[in-house]
Amino acid sequence: MLAHPLPRVARKILYSTQPVEGYWRFADRLVLRPLPEGNPAVPWLAESYPLIFECAYPGTEDVVLSFSRSDRIADQWMSVLALADPASPRLGPGHVGGSSISPAGGERQPDR
Repeated sequence: MLAHPLPRVARKILYSTQPVEGYWRFADRLVLRPLPEGNPAVPWLAESYPLIFECAYPGTEDVVLSFSRSDRIADQWMSVLALADPASPRLGPGHVGGSSISPAGGERQPDR
């Protein structure tokens, strides 16, 4: 018998060549946002701007299977973002990296 999927969120740190302004959300499936204020800068990454990448995935109680699912789904989303603009995920209204994308439910949220 198959277990029901458990809603989970995969979280990774990505790096942009441009500062990240605001955050971008696609329904309840994907969020891109800057790191909170006050995080220490990394000197050897002076030209990179870190951002938080979060995506929803159907987890399970099996840790190995759940990790495999989170990695696969995060990789799929990161591939879509790279196609949008491989150079820089600068966030704006309906934009990632300056390339226009308009997914259903995609919206830019103001800084909080």
